[in-house]
Amino acid sequence: MPYQDNNNNQKTHAFERLNSAAYELAQVSQASLVDDEPRSIHCLRNASEALSQAIELGLKSFLSRTISSRELEYFRSSKSNMPELIKYFIDENGKPGDYYYNTIDDTTEPKVDFLFLKNNKFKLTNQAKHNGPPPDHQIALKYYDQIKNFFQQYLDEHQPIKEPEDYLKVDFGNWDLFYTASDRFAQEERNYILIIGANPTVNGEYFKTLSQCPWDLVIDFDYKSKESGFFFNSYKDDEIAPHQIKASDPIGSSILSKYKQSHYHYYANNFAGSGSVAPKDFKEWNQKAATNTANFISTFARVFPAQKTVVVILFPEFQYVNYLCQVLNQYFGDSASFVIANDTNNKLDAIESYWNATKVNVSIPEIANGIKDFSSNFHFEKTIEDYDLPFLANSNTEDVTGTLSAEEFAKLEEVFEVLHLGLPN
Repeated sequence: MPYQDNNNNQKTHAFERLNSAAYELAQVSQASLVDDEPRSIHCLRNASEALSQAIELGLKSFLSRTISSRELEYFRSSKSNMPELIKYFIDENGKPGDYYYNTIDDTTEPKVDFLFLKNNKFKLTNQAKHNGPPPDHQIALKYYDQIKNFFQQYLDEHQPIKEPEDYLKVDFGNWDLFYTASDRFAQEERNYILIIGANPTVNGEYFKTLSQCPWDLVIDFDYKSKESGFFFNSYKDDEIAPHQIKASDPIGSSILSKYKQSHYHYYANNFAGSGSVAPKDFKEWNQKAATNTANFISTFARVFPAQKTVVVILFPEFQYVNYLCQVLNQYFGDSASFVIANDTNNKLDAIESYWNATKVNVSIPEIANGIKDFSSNFHFEKTIEDYDLPFLANSNTEDVTGTLSAEEFAKLEEVFEVLHLGLPN
């Protein structure tokens, strides 16, 4: 049915927000240990906002798959707030039907204090927003526990949920600085650009984990990336291949599509086997590839405007990075922010000061380990689905089924926007 895809997205996002709340609650504990009250209040507000979003998404996800089709039309378009949604779980008479109360396992006795969730929603977020005082830490902790019970008993008992204590077992320090500077990989109205080079000593599994971040553009200086580097370990076997462009390719607006289904991978030094050689140093690169690279970035900025562009720099070569920062700043303006990591020899210190970048002392393996620890906060998994097209679905021929594979759908979306019914049953 058409709404199933949206319902799955709601459920996935609900779990992400709950895991984010657990992360923030752990940060509150960490800040309290060192008497950092401003940090504690900041994280508590973040946790409360995440909890508020989690319960609303969770309730809508549950109701969307249990209520009647007529009621579903109302909830699909409704902007009902949480107290209006949760009343269906509080009324013991089950108006208008007991199906509102079905848990995953009918033998499970619900352990959710819905009345607490309803009565304290205002204290958790709205009151703090409108009246100024921070949310109550104990209410936030209990709210987390009750939402966790609801998710496990009504949505998905097998979906992993992080506890605040899980995050306290790892070293926040530099990872949280990197995570925060990267806008916590929130994808709304953002571009994420990765600048990376050759890292022959880094295990390929770390590259694979790094690739799970929602990169929109990868600027890759590793000439052997397709043979043994970041691309080889991260994207070689993807069903929907990234768009690959090398520095020697002609650049035009038609080379990019706003309907992209995967990221753009720009080989700034060309790549082995392409027939184009790698410039031997920055002087030669500046002569042969810099202008084309700037043209590509200009085109990318025009096709993919965003409120913010986060540039993560893992390539510790000053001249190349400084040039790219100039170009990115030129075409993205103040919306561009720079995050420097993997700079063990401090080659990019001048970049940090001149471009107001955030420098974090973490390596690629440390970043990858952090992503593994906290990946349940984000929608990192790339799901491959088939798509039903309304016009072709009515075909009576064996050759035309009306269903496109993800790869076929992606190719069409490069040219124009495809309207589809949703995912087939």
